[in-house]
Amino acid sequence: MKTLKAFEFPEDAGRSSYDWDALLSGKIPQLEEGTDFRCKAATFATLARSQAKKRGMGVRISKVEGGLVIRSRPVRVNHPVEWPVAAVVGFRVQSATWN
Repeated sequence: MKTLKAFEFPEDAGRSSYDWDALLSGKIPQLEEGTDFRCKAATFATLARSQAKKRGMGVRISKVEGGLVIRSRPVRVNHPVEWPVAAVVGFRVQSATWN
């Protein structure tokens, strides 16, 4: 292993080459491997999940022949739960509801 004293990093290093705002807009794009993304489909799916999470969104991804189909949606926070939740405390079961 060499240790460098200096190195000039390219200007675009670390920037995403994908338009995540468009890809995670809620529309349902079908992406072609090799054309729309240059990495493996599994790697792109991981990137999409990570980008969606950063934006407070969820994403569904399906592998299709030759690529991926993705759909994003906002994550619902503090949504009401319509059924009671039971919690076991010691040997007794206590019932609780979400507000």
